[in-house]
Amino acid sequence: MMMWKKIAAVVLILVGIVLIFSDRINDQYINYQAKNTIKEAMEITPVQIKENTEQTLPGPLEEERFDFDQVEAININESWQSLLDQVLAQEPEKPVPGTGTAVTNPGTTGGNKGPTSTMTEEQAKAELKKYSQKYIIGIIKIPAIRLELGILKGVLNRNLYMGAGTMRSDQVMGQRNYPLAAHHTQSYGVLFNRVPELKAGQMLYITDKETIYTYRVYTRKKVHETEIEVIYDSVAKDRGKPILTLSTCFNLKEPESRIIVQGELVGSQPYSEETFAALK
Repeated sequence: MMMWKKIAAVVLILVGIVLIFSDRINDQYINYQAKNTIKEAMEITPVQIKENTEQTLPGPLEEERFDFDQVEAININESWQSLLDQVLAQEPEKPVPGTGTAVTNPGTTGGNKGPTSTMTEEQAKAELKKYSQKYIIGIIKIPAIRLELGILKGVLNRNLYMGAGTMRSDQVMGQRNYPLAAHHTQSYGVLFNRVPELKAGQMLYITDKETIYTYRVYTRKKVHETEIEVIYDSVAKDRGKPILTLSTCFNLKEPESRIIVQGELVGSQPYSEETFAALK
């Protein structure tokens, strides 16, 4: 238990560093990729989502999924090729048939490392579309702030370019505490930029395209980076219900602060595209 608490402390402190660096990102590229990811998420099947959830990455990458010591500042040099290079830097080539484990490209130490400078901007965009679908494990929808994002497993940099990342390896949608992190960009409506606007009583929805889980916001608070208990299952236990936790940085003037929004589970229903689209 003590080891887990130490790990969780590192997670919350370093995830804040990652999210703060997002203010330096050219939001045009991140917004494009996030919108592309949600389009892919709407087309992906529940079977694909289950496979994505269960798939493990090759040794070093699987460890890095929730290891914030490995997270680097995001730096996109205002081109689609640059964004694609960042994604490819952690991209395994393909899963080993029958194992659910991915294989890295030959000659790399965790994924593709080669530059894409020979590609046109349109070719780079097309390549980016191929990657998001392989790592989507769900969708989050927040009608009050007109937000829909893909949910991806872990907080590898590439996940945070595409949507919201899960913060713990053992979290299960609709159970216990389900924490998600995403960038708080400077551009209105991009990623978790508007999450700090959420108020008690507003609705949050997540789905694995089999079930839609409905949460109602009960708290929004600013916490210090050391208040790592917000992502513990004990918060859900104390609440008496499963909860959803959203985490993003506060602002550059207070780099040690986080905005936490939490909602309690109030219901669930079978997923359909029509039902999900009609949620308010």
